[in-house]
Amino acid sequence: MNKKIFTSLVLSWALLALSLYSERLGELPTVLKPQMIRIYQEHLYVVEGHKIHHYTLPRLQYEGMIGKEGEGPGELHLDPARTLILSVVNNELRAESRNKIVIFSLNGRFIREERKPPSVLQAVPFGKNLLIHHILYEPEERSFFALDLTDKDGKKIKELYRQKFFQFKQNLYPIADGLNFCVVNDQVWVECSPEGFILECFDSQGQRVKKTTHSAKQLPVSTQDREKAFNHYLKIPFLQRLKNEQGEAALKQFLNQQTAVYPDYFPTIRHLKWDGSHFVIRTYEKTAAGEVHLLLDKQGQLLGRCSLPEPQEIDFLVAMQGDKQHYDVYKGYYYYLRTVNDDEDGESWILHREKMDIEKKCQGCGAQPHPQK
Repeated sequence: MNKKIFTSLVLSWALLALSLYSERLGELPTVLKPQMIRIYQEHLYVVEGHKIHHYTLPRLQYEGMIGKEGEGPGELHLDPARTLILSVVNNELRAESRNKIVIFSLNGRFIREERKPPSVLQAVPFGKNLLIHHILYEPEERSFFALDLTDKDGKKIKELYRQKFFQFKQNLYPIADGLNFCVVNDQVWVECSPEGFILECFDSQGQRVKKTTHSAKQLPVSTQDREKAFNHYLKIPFLQRLKNEQGEAALKQFLNQQTAVYPDYFPTIRHLKWDGSHFVIRTYEKTAAGEVHLLLDKQGQLLGRCSLPEPQEIDFLVAMQGDKQHYDVYKGYYYYLRTVNDDEDGESWILHREKMDIEKKCQGCGAQPHPQK
């Protein structure tokens, strides 16, 4: 069969599948360049720079903008490489900027704020302690993403996990593997994708109470995958600014100081989320119907898989800073953003929703459970 005809048939089938399963909730007219979404109860929060657009579901009623740029109470300060991280803890909305955390009610009323060091990406209350997701700098240009358990004053109790930063010594990793974790009641679950398809669970004292291991399908990284990943990396604001202000030669000089390193296989876990009753693991595997997501129960045991539409691609640096994506999961539903023509410039952003139906879509899984260790 002619390759172009085959590709056209595959795309047509995928669009048909999307129309059958996805619900178009509507456009987001106030949003130009979203950087993450968060769903909680009837609330939709969309981050754009220092702004948080607040909508209510399911009618996408615009409730207004939460926060503004500045250093005063309730105001948010960023730098060019940093975007807000949103989380909901104890029915409060936490917006983490460069040097402080601003806490709002779910409706956007300012409650209080807490200071934090710039190297801290996210500080999450965990029992009487805190989970600190941060960038760890060590001698000889060794950098890591790290997750620490600290007391309420930020004094380190224990490091729970670390993995390489996307720049390590003189190496650059365009297919980067960010650190993902989920707080579920009085436990924190951390994915250990550099070691395989592994989830570790810790209690609020930092003791590991469970380790779940699954075998996973290995997906080779092709030359085309490498080119796509590197081109995605080149879009980060710093490199775009360097090229625009100092020219192509300056950009090449900067890139020549680094060596791009690619893995033979994609990470087994791309992202980890909790929808209120299930862990939802996004993988790099794709089918004609979309990206493969694996669903696990609250004990970390595999339930099945489903293919879900791919959200709009997120900026490289944004994706490396924590749980920041153009999609979220909540109570069995997958919410995602796309533009009309897959072009972020001048396009309207549209919110879609799809039910994560294992029984309907699971046709056997690419990962099989192993006994817990």
